Parts: sequence; structure tokens; C-alpha cells
Amino acid sequence: MQLATGGVVFFFVLSGFVLDMHHDAQLLRGAAHARFMKQKALRIFPLHWLSLAVFTILTLLVSERGIYWKALLPNALLLQSYIPLRDYYFSFNVVSWFLCDILLCYLCYPFLARGLKGMKLKSQLFLLLLLFLSYCSFMYPWQLPDDEAVVTWSHVFPLFRLFEFSMGIVAHHVFVALKDKNFRLTPVIATCGEWAVLLLLGALVIADQWHHEWFGANYDDSIMWEIPMTMLVLVLAFTNDCKGLVGRVLVTKPLVWLGTISMELFLFQAIAGRLYGFVVCPVLGHWGYEDCYANYWLILPLLIAIAWLVNRLFNRPLQARWRVQGSKKLESLQ
Repeated sequence: MQLATGGVVFFFVLSGFVLDMHHDAQLLRGAAHARFMKQKALRIFPLHWLSLAVFTILTLLVSERGIYWKALLPNALLLQSYIPLRDYYFSFNVVSWFLCDILLCYLCYPFLARGLKGMKLKSQLFLLLLLFLSYCSFMYPWQLPDDEAVVTWSHVFPLFRLFEFSMGIVAHHVFVALKDKNFRLTPVIATCGEWAVLLLLGALVIADQWHHEWFGANYDDSIMWEIPMTMLVLVLAFTNDCKGLVGRVLVTKPLVWLGTISMELFLFQAIAGRLYGFVVCPVLGHWGYEDCYANYWLILPLLIAIAWLVNRLFNRPLQARWRVQGSKKLESLQ
């Protein structure tokens, strides 16, 4: 779970960086902002609703614990992360809390980007430092076992993930400022930079094993990943034109192909786990969902196959249809 936590932080930082790279926040006003949000919603909600339906049906078929039906509507509307109750924010297809948070990031992006852009770069970095220290101060007191639900909620609370998203925006501003000064990397330095950050991440994984003893039983460990993951995004951005070893691995065909089905891989992981636990395990002489935690590598082929089928038969045709309809509408307006 240490790498999973780091991966979540990385993606929010990366999202802010890439979004600011490809959009001009000054243009995302009024109707343009509404169109931007519509595009994001069309990419997220159909796949979310499909995974929610499949997960619910599978749970009814194989689980004896039942379903907390009160949480269905907040889950369907992607509002569950705003409710500080575990039965809501970690219910149904648990990983969908991430979609709830990223939607808020998309909604707030133009306002955040314009506000940050209006500040000097040093002021942006100082502001992020103050927010980072405030986050640490907020999290540290929650150490009692009775507060575990509060601490866990802090991990999915959209405003905290909005902070990491903002770190990505500022990281892009740093990237642009350095590029304007003709900052360049040689292949050797690029490789050294990649491995230096990856070694730091490895050290953090080890440290994360002991953070409960250091900071208290329920201290949220996402805090130790935010600065290193921001550094990793910056290093990979600078090595995009001058790739080191890691950069060359990332653009290999298998990894690029996995990237095309990444959202399906994310949303259907729990579904693949249930199928493995209650369909595959009996064939192997086991039974039950819990077995998948000990054999999660065996789930990967099943998950990849499911993600590819959903992408090929559902998501890709749907997105292509909407793109055609959008083009026709634009032509008619012109």
C-alpha cells in the first residue's frame, strides 16, 4: 500500500502539471469552462457507472456482507468523498473516491491556475510550503485509534488532494521558468536524475513501513510522498526530450498500450479481485475474496483482459461516438 499511496499522490501532482501544460486557464471562462467540464464528465461518468453496476451485481452474487444502499446515490454522483463516514467514502467500488476528487480538481483548475499565475514564482512556492506545513500540523494530532476513520477520510477528502493538484500546477510554472532560461539535461545527467529520485522513492517505501512508530498509529502517510512525487514529475518532464533509462522504458510499446487502458485498469481492479476470489480460486482449490490479497499478481492477467475488453467494447466506441457528435455540432455552429 505504500506504493499505492505514492501513486495516488503522483497522479494528482501529474494531473495538475499536464493540465496546465495543455490548457490556457485564461481562456477557460464561462461557456469554455462548461465545455471543458462536460468533456471531463463524459470521460469519467459512463465508465464509472458501468464499473459501479458490475461491482454491485457481483457483490450481490458472491458477498455475504451485503451492500450499504444508502451510499449508492453519493457513489453514483461521485460525492462520497465529501462525507466523513467510512460506509460512504469507502463503499461500493471503493477506488471511485479518486474520481470524486479529480472532478473537483478539474472544476477548480481555471481559478487555481489564474490565481497562482498572478503571483511571483517565489510567492507560489512559499504559499505551497505554508499549506504543506499546515497539512502536517492538521494530520499529526489524529493519533488515537478512535480517530482512525477521520484520518482515513483525510486521505480521500477532495480539498487535500486539491493541494497536490496545485503542486502540479506550480511545478509546471517552475518547469516553464527553467526552460525559459535554457535549462537542459544531457543523457547522463537525465539518467542520474531519474535514478536519484527513484532511489529516494525506494527509501520512502522503507520509511513508510516504520512511520506508524515515528509519527503515531494513524498518521496519514501521504504527506511523505508529496514533495518527492513533485520532484519526480519535474525530472520526468525535463527528461522528456532527453530520455534517460527510465524515460526510455516508459515509452516502450507495452507500457504505452497499458496507458491506453489505464482508467479501465484502475476502476475494475476490485471487480477482477472478486472474480478471482470466487471464480478462479475454487478451481485452484481455494475459496473467498481474501485469497486475492496473497496472490494479487495472479489477478493481473485477469484484470488486464477485463480492462481491454471494456475499453474495446464499451469505452472506445462510446468516446468515438461522442467525438463525432461533437464535431458535427461544432460544424453546425460554424
